[in-house]
Amino acid sequence: MVWPVNPHPTPTGAQVYGSPRSYPGGHIGSDYGVSTGTSVLAISDGVITQSAFDSLVGNYVRIDHDNGVTTRSIHLSSRSVSVGQRVSAGQQIGLSGATGTAANGPHLHIEVYLNRTNRTDPHAFFLQYVGPGNDEGDDMTPEQDARLKNIESLLAVENGGGIRGLVNNVKAIGNNIESILAKESGGGIRATVNAIKAKLGA
Repeated sequence: MVWPVNPHPTPTGAQVYGSPRSYPGGHIGSDYGVSTGTSVLAISDGVITQSAFDSLVGNYVRIDHDNGVTTRSIHLSSRSVSVGQRVSAGQQIGLSGATGTAANGPHLHIEVYLNRTNRTDPHAFFLQYVGPGNDEGDDMTPEQDARLKNIESLLAVENGGGIRGLVNNVKAIGNNIESILAKESGGGIRATVNAIKAKLGA
């Protein structure tokens, strides 16, 4: 599960779930004050059940997630998905904006429903199930997280691995570069690769 938008500055004042409104029950979502055009993400795998425009809330996308949670993101400047489409955690579903007469400036308004119908505080939900992350926007995307796992596997301690394993992988890359790029007569690129390998103790 991921945050729906990065950065995700902590909601304050009228942005907070349950804050007073002209209608009973107060604010039904959490607002994240991000600029127009910020990527809005699916929080987890699921199916798009609504992707439309409404005069009040503007462009909006509703997702029924595989874990029983439903989310609705509104005031989007644009939508990237269509009804019936499957999405994965971290996949862009639209861009934030200020569409709809209820919007009072660029932001993402998101609602979270447990078991499809039981509305809950989105920000508290994300803090509990995703973690605080960094409200300045330093969270990793799923792709970045996957790359980190690859790096961690290179550094895994196995048969004297760790840093030694990483260096061996760099040496192997050097050998590949040399075999592909070096000319039969030697020279330039080969000399550079050899110098790098020498620094690594090859």
